[in-house]
Amino acid sequence: MVKGAFSFIKHDHYFEETNGITEMKDVFTYGVPYGIFGKLFNKLILKNYMIALLTERNSVIKEVAETEFHST
Repeated sequence: MVKGAFSFIKHDHYFEETNGITEMKDVFTYGVPYGIFGKLFNKLILKNYMIALLTERNSVIKEVAETEFHST
């Protein structure tokens, strides 16, 4: 990351299959700049926002992955 609102971002996906079911583990870590103000903003607002964003995003990924596609 060269420029942006975070001091760093690391986002990885891990997939594991068990009994024909694939599970995805989403690991997202980030840092916030601006010292104590950034940490306070993260604790009060940003962390919950990021959890909701990734939860919704993963829900959409799950829905698409579980949809059967038929070519016409």
